[in-house]
Amino acid sequence: MRARRSAAGRKSAPARARRCDQSVASARRHLALISTGEKYAIASRGAFKAEGAWLWTVKDWIDRRWMRMYQDVEAMIARMPAQPGAAASAVEEMRCGGCAAKIGPGPLSRALSRLAPAPASPDIVIGLEAPDDAAVLTAPAGKNLVQTVDFFRSFINDPFVFGEIAANHALNDIFAMGGTAAFRTGDRRGAGRRFDQDGRGPLPVARRRAPVSNREGVALVGGHSSEGADLALGLSVTGEIAPDKIIRKGGLRAGDALILTRPLGTGILFAAAMRARAKAGWIEAALAENASLQP
Repeated sequence: MRARRSAAGRKSAPARARRCDQSVASARRHLALISTGEKYAIASRGAFKAEGAWLWTVKDWIDRRWMRMYQDVEAMIARMPAQPGAAASAVEEMRCGGCAAKIGPGPLSRALSRLAPAPASPDIVIGLEAPDDAAVLTAPAGKNLVQTVDFFRSFINDPFVFGEIAANHALNDIFAMGGTAAFRTGDRRGAGRRFDQDGRGPLPVARRRAPVSNREGVALVGGHSSEGADLALGLSVTGEIAPDKIIRKGGLRAGDALILTRPLGTGILFAAAMRARAKAGWIEAALAENASLQP
């Protein structure tokens, strides 16, 4: 084409301009169908314009046909180019997001039924006995509410120990303020594989988290569980505190004593362990220390 234009004494159109013209021409040939709600739709293709309920029926048929193409995972894998281990890796790497990542009520209910009963409290109006969209609690008379939230990825391979450390970490924030922890909600993201249908997936972390909370009289009143590529845990803890007993970070003056309730630097040790530069004894001591509540 460029040679013909040169022979005829005409300049060739820039490549970018040609691509733009092609895109515009292609867009003019496309059929656009947009639903406006209440089973009504509008359509356009070039100079053609139309609207009506019958167009919604057409759009609904097209949408459902398209969605069926992605509902049969086995058929999708069968259409993929043949590669060693392609089928297995495709299933493992196909992760869900948004609401689709939530754990189903069946497996989650079976997992929760295996946990030790949470401490009973008259202040729980709506909790896990009859789960709802949110927990409802009675505010303490004459006291303030104190709340905290923690969320982080697991830094060790043992989900039992991780659950214990995560629970302690969240509770200690309440204790550090001078409060008494009363209720908690949890946000748990699964690791590696999907949750088993029998509900065993969420158990390792929850089984260690529950005894720590029960020991302190903290009741589990709700939470959220989802499937994900790695293990992570979030805990929101609500407690109560007398207005005149609040302990703040600031306010130290010259001559005051600073009391350390545990060794500093465990985060540095865990970071070193991830790079294989920490001794086993150091990590064992750090894990044991973090699995205990603040004295």
